[in-house]
This record gives sequence, structure tokens and C-alpha cells, in this order.
Amino acid sequence: MHKPTLLHSRRISLQLASSKDIDTLKRLLEAWDNLGYQTTLDVERGLVELVHAPTQTAEMELFLASAHELLTFQRLDQPPKPLPETT
Repeated sequence: MHKPTLLHSRRISLQLASSKDIDTLKRLLEAWDNLGYQTTLDVERGLVELVHAPTQTAEMELFLASAHELLTFQRLDQPPKPLPETT
């Protein structure tokens, strides 16, 4: 039986301003018709990776823009921007 490979999946790495937002981001992604899935890379640093099909790239960009209105994060595949300090 042939297993599909994920070599063609798109991956986006994010660093959330607060590790508390990891679960919120996951739930938002699930609510967006399971557009992709989220893997937590480092809880303490708020690092996550979003994986989606290449055919869903435009929709993932819309999701990220929408999520960014609710959560503070930085895409690690783009030039870094300073995150606000959290207490």
C-alpha cells in the first residue's frame, strides 16, 4: 500500500508572543475548516509549525491575516520583527 508523502506540503513556522496562545491558534485553525494542522515545536518559546496543502496557500495566508488580528506572532520564514514584551 502506497502511503502519501508530505514532501509537497507547505510549512510555515511561527513564534507566538505568548505560549498561552498555542492552543488558541490551534483551535482557530481547526475552526477554519481544518485548513491544515499545527505542530508545537517548543512550548516555552511559543514556536509552532503550520502544515497545509500547496493548493491551500492562498487560504492559509487569509487565515494568518485573520489570526494576526487576535494573536501576536511573527512568521519565521520572513524577516524578523521585534515582539512586544509580555509579563
